[in-house]
Amino acid sequence: MDVEIDVDDSDEPAEEPENAATTDENIGVTDQRGDAADPDVNLPGQTRVLVWQDILDPLTGKAETCWKAPYTVHKEGGFKGLDKQPLELIVENIKGTFQTGLSHMLLFIGYVLGAHYFDMDENKLSSRNPYKDVSVNDLVRMLGGFWIRQMVTDCLKAAFTDMQLRDNGLHLGNLAFDHLRLLPRLKSRKERFKVAKQADEEKWSPNVLKSEINHRLGKDKTVPEDKRIVRVVTRQLKDLNRILADSQVIGILEDKDRLGAALTNKEAGELLDNCKHFTEKLPDSQKTVEELAKTLVEVQRDKLTDY
Repeated sequence: MDVEIDVDDSDEPAEEPENAATTDENIGVTDQRGDAADPDVNLPGQTRVLVWQDILDPLTGKAETCWKAPYTVHKEGGFKGLDKQPLELIVENIKGTFQTGLSHMLLFIGYVLGAHYFDMDENKLSSRNPYKDVSVNDLVRMLGGFWIRQMVTDCLKAAFTDMQLRDNGLHLGNLAFDHLRLLPRLKSRKERFKVAKQADEEKWSPNVLKSEINHRLGKDKTVPEDKRIVRVVTRQLKDLNRILADSQVIGILEDKDRLGAALTNKEAGELLDNCKHFTEKLPDSQKTVEELAKTLVEVQRDKLTDY
């Protein structure tokens, strides 16, 4: 996005108006001291090009100012010229901005929870002490909403790993949240740091890192067999949902005369046995399907990082 914004590079300090009121145009714009900053628009002098990095830097803690309000960016001309950009490029930049922002936000949440409840100590998180001040389950109940145990745990593990890496002088810019949350599976910190450096240098995707960790832990899976099983489960769940939603099928199942005409005595006995077995297994099956749904949400999020 090549939008030019005039910036004053003169040595004389700008004259500040007395009792300047806060307006919508500078809401969300603060310098490092937390003071309101004036939008730098229509000022004579040099020009700079507004690029997508201007949006990414505040989200990743690299910018000197917080992210400006979208209204301010629009009024400063930040969205002009988009009609001249290829749609594919705009979509790619939006996806990158969203993923980077989400990654930084989840890592930030991990630091907040880790510092407040666990003193940024990985051992306190994994402790099985029943008398510790707070557990992950406690946090999940307090947070509510879409927060599940796995997501909260991932935020904490990613924050602990990020701190360990940085404390040892490893500032790995190519590792995002979805990389950091995987590394704690390697219990040896020496091995963890070694793999992290390699992943950063070779710009591994989270899925490549996951495969490397599985290999090191001896947990390589037979993918073809797994695919076959998953496809069978998918097909059978789809068939069950279709049956339960089919009014014609429900009509037959609820009509004794129609059932009697359609079944032999042996077939009726087999169906009865299956109904009893299904009813007995229903509570456990419901729990399994609910856990499967939560896991699939995590799988989808992992897949989104590898576009």
